[in-house]
Parts: sequence; C-alpha cells; structure tokens
Amino acid sequence: MADALVGLTDGLDLLPDNTTREISASDVRRVALSFLADRGQAYADPALGPWVVPIPAADTWVDIPTGIGGAQMVQGDALFWRMDANGQLGYDYAADWPTVTVPAGYTRQATLLGVVNIDPNGDTWEFAFTIGGVIQEPVFTVETSVQTDAVVVAIVSGDPIDVSLAPRVSLSVRNVTSDSDLTLNLVSMRASGGPLA
Repeated sequence: MADALVGLTDGLDLLPDNTTREISASDVRRVALSFLADRGQAYADPALGPWVVPIPAADTWVDIPTGIGGAQMVQGDALFWRMDANGQLGYDYAADWPTVTVPAGYTRQATLLGVVNIDPNGDTWEFAFTIGGVIQEPVFTVETSVQTDAVVVAIVSGDPIDVSLAPRVSLSVRNVTSDSDLTLNLVSMRASGGPLA
C-alpha cells in the first residue's frame, strides 16, 4: 500500500486523540515520513582537485557540477535527496522508502548550502543555487582583485520546492568581468528540509 505524503496540518489531522481507535498504521507511516527532516549532499573529492569550470563568455551562468564533469561529484550522506549523473541533487523519496507516493504539488521547505574554494584571478564572480535550472536569489558576489590566497565562499538559499516535480538543485557561477575559467579547490552542496507549516 502506498504511503502518500502530507503537509503539517493534514498530518496532525491524521493523528487526533485516539479515543475512537481510528488511527491506522498507514496514518502513522504517512505522518512519520512526511515529518522526517530530509537531507542530501554532493561534493567533489578534494583529493581529485583542483578542477576548472570552463566559462564560455563573460556574464554567462555555468552549472558547476556539469562544468567539472558530473562524475567528479560524490554522493554524501542522504535521506530522500539523491545525486544524479550530472552531480546535481534531486528529491527521490522512493530511493529510501519505495512505497511512498509524492502527491502532485507536494511542496517542502528546503535549505540549500554550498561551499566553494576558488583561486583568485582578479575577476568578479557570482554564485547562486539553481532549482530546475532557474537561478535563485540571493546571488553571492565575490570580487577577487585584491585577493592573493584562495577564497572560500558560502552560498545559502532557502526556498519552498515542489518536490513532486523532482527539480534538480545545483550550484552555478558566472564571471562578471571576463571569460576566464574558474579554478575550484573544493565544491560541496547540501540540501535539507521538512514540511511546510
């Protein structure tokens, strides 16, 4: 029997005071699975770096995992988030609980964290998360003209995501000032979340 995911309010409605003994095992599974905090990680193995992200033209967004070759990315700790062959993260309940049904329009709150370590080259870089290939705010700008050492950038975003559509979550970069390629010493993406209130 499929366990359809529910939102917070519907989940609480499934678990009323059990004076009439109407709560089923399926109700408890649906609530437990819906209320679990999800997580996932994709990262490039630092022992294999550094990597170069080719920049085709100034002011052009480039997907970082695809730019370094998705095979360079490694799946980290995961519960319901899985990395695909391109190194991007996608929501996949069935990977951990095959009987789960994700209803159309099912949305969860996601917190996205990315960390990159770049070699400065005097350019201005912008970093952002993408959801389904669409750049998400905020965009993080790093101006490296005065940097001599590697720069660590943390990229954070928090968005409701319609996980029934299984959009890919990834990190993107663009060189605002030139078409110089980006040298990465480290790249890591984490996604975590839970039900909307």
